[in-house]
Amino acid sequence: MCRSTRTITLSQRQYIVDTLRDFGMEDCTPAKTPMVPGLRLEKPGGPLSAEEVEFMKDKPYLRAIGKLTWLANGTRPDIAYAAGVLAHFNNCAGKAQWTAVKHLRYIKGTMDYKLQHGPHPHPTACLHLIL
Repeated sequence: MCRSTRTITLSQRQYIVDTLRDFGMEDCTPAKTPMVPGLRLEKPGGPLSAEEVEFMKDKPYLRAIGKLTWLANGTRPDIAYAAGVLAHFNNCAGKAQWTAVKHLRYIKGTMDYKLQHGPHPHPTACLHLIL
């Protein structure tokens, strides 16, 4: 908090570090975008194949989506769209969705982004992401 500028800055850097470690991605190469540009994920027309079910059996998809949604809602609006799209597949995630979740290694390269609340030089803006 800075009284002179009347701002408060929020960061979830440690949460990102812990999340990357939880998913074994602490040494991953950062991605440049939160989601592959132009990626189109579709829900299956019926139940997942036995192969997809077996593949996803040990994947913590819901936990990953929960962590990303928490991060997006708290301090990282830049990943909100990707987290929201991936949440649509909570009950039918397969290989493509899991690959898309892992693309969020974007947060590795942006873990020092912060959200700042307070007055802004432009009267229509009240918060902004510090890059």
